[in-house]
This record gives sequence, structure tokens and C-alpha cells, in this order.
Amino acid sequence: MQASANHLQAKKYLADIDKLTYEQLADAMTYKWFRLNTIYHIKNKQGKKVLFVPNKEQEGFYCGQHNRDIILKARQLGFTTFKMISDLDDCLFIENFSAGCICHNMDSAKDIFRNKIKFAYNNITDDQRELIKEIGYTLPTPKSDKGNAYVFDNG
Repeated sequence: MQASANHLQAKKYLADIDKLTYEQLADAMTYKWFRLNTIYHIKNKQGKKVLFVPNKEQEGFYCGQHNRDIILKARQLGFTTFKMISDLDDCLFIENFSAGCICHNMDSAKDIFRNKIKFAYNNITDDQRELIKEIGYTLPTPKSDKGNAYVFDNG
């Protein structure tokens, strides 16, 4: 796993998260890896809300990804969850970013949207939204929510 300087800085911030000053926290929020580890919640296998913390396979993928990734189906490594949270983060923090998910059937696509993407977005806390706003970002809001897709107001 080859880590970028940004990834390493984000990991340093994560290691000292309880000791960060406001300025450090604001800087940390500019790093995608930090956001992936701190602001998104998912449902675990028991259906309980938990903070999303990428596993080592997901981290390895993150460090080596590019724009033409192919993920061979690996069971129970959480790549669907990781990719959906990662793409949600890009949709929120990169203007005019678009993402999609192709599934083997519509019911699975709707389930992924409802239980991964929509759940993660809806569980960003008000405190987190306020901090994000204070550091100069405005989280986009869905301007269209047809039940199985979001279109955000940032493009």
C-alpha cells in the first residue's frame, strides 16, 4: 500500500483526534481520508448505526485507486459500502462530481441507495455540518430525491 502525503497527514490527525485544536480540525476536514473516518455512519451487520471506519483492504484500495478501477467481487470486504461512501464524499465535496451504481437488479440498487448512501448522508450530524460550514464548505443538499437517487445542488 503506497500512501500519499495527504493520506499520511490525515492518519496523523486521526491518531490525535482528541487533541486537535480547532484549526487542526478544520485542516483535517480538508482531507478525504479524515472525512471518511469521521463523518459518515453506516448500518453494521446487526442493523445498528455505527461510525464508518474503513478496513485495511479498503484503505489499500483507497491508496492505490485511479479513475479506471475494477473491483473484482470479493465477499464481505465491504467494497460496496466503501465505494458508495467514498463517492458520496466526492459528490459532497467536489463541485459537479457525478457518481452512479450499477447493480444486477433494481431492487439491489434501491437497497444500496437507501441503506448506504441515503443513510450516510442523513446521519451527518448538525455539529458536523456546522463545522464543515465554518471551515468554508457548504454541504450541498439534494435538489432531487426520487427515492432511488440524489441530485445535489452543487452540480
